[in-house]
Amino acid sequence: MTAWLSPIETTDDERGRLLLGLRERRRSFIQNLANLKGPTVSVSNYETAEPRPRFVPEFINDYIPVKGTPLPDATLLGCSCPRDLCPLPGCFCMEHSKAVNKVAYDEHDLLKEDHLYDHDAIYECGDYCACAGSCQTRVATLGRPVPLEVIRVNERGWGVRAVEDMRAGTFVAAYNGELMTNAVAEERGQILDSDDAATYLFDLDKFEIEDNPYSQGEALDTEAVEYTVDASHKGDVSRFFNHSCEPNLIIKAVVQASQTQVYRNAFFTVRNVDAGEELCFDYDPDWHAKGRRKVNRACKCGTPSCRRYIFRL
Repeated sequence: MTAWLSPIETTDDERGRLLLGLRERRRSFIQNLANLKGPTVSVSNYETAEPRPRFVPEFINDYIPVKGTPLPDATLLGCSCPRDLCPLPGCFCMEHSKAVNKVAYDEHDLLKEDHLYDHDAIYECGDYCACAGSCQTRVATLGRPVPLEVIRVNERGWGVRAVEDMRAGTFVAAYNGELMTNAVAEERGQILDSDDAATYLFDLDKFEIEDNPYSQGEALDTEAVEYTVDASHKGDVSRFFNHSCEPNLIIKAVVQASQTQVYRNAFFTVRNVDAGEELCFDYDPDWHAKGRRKVNRACKCGTPSCRRYIFRL
């Protein structure tokens, strides 16, 4: 597709080398995407000459703790419910849920309607539970179940779109990255702010430390530690989700085996989504509750209710 090339005169050999380089960069990006578990993540660009995003992270399938990060001890913690009968009344993994429907999913593994609109966390069983992997509480922690496509979206850069129709409440992807303490994240954030670069930092701040069931009894070394996930250099396809003032995705905190200090940020469809539709979430879901404050970063979502800016500080 020579329409990609610069209008500057080039020889056939130069044009051939340029095309070869573009194809090689695209091929390496596709190979990198193949590291992600689950259905295929493809890539396409019909907007510019870029064969892939300018910066390509290392794609990962779980949190990777930064060296020296203290972690809460979650070993051998889980429920003792029999196989295929979980959760029973008194299930360890469900006992801290404040939701009316403690099991968040229906028989189709879709998020129940009340969980789409509340702020309660989702509780799932974990690796050390006695119940089987088919336990009805497990959806988000089993991994991404849908194919996705990384696409170039005009002036908004790169984004992600649906490959197939999805019903409201479908789990789409988790936000994986490097796991670090808030102190380390603050240092990284200052560097990003000085470079005016995009930030991929996600604080795990939904729960107060005193609400953590593992903080009871003897003091833990991690008792006062709060965590952040950074997908700048290592992350999942979800790092490419763009902002929209009319999002079709919501973020839910997913707690595994009641471990509230290190939980998952999971994306679910908040309405039915058609194949080919870009997947977006609200980068500042508390925008309207913040009142009149300084705003930051112009919004280019183009929706009828666009608020013109992404963040209120």
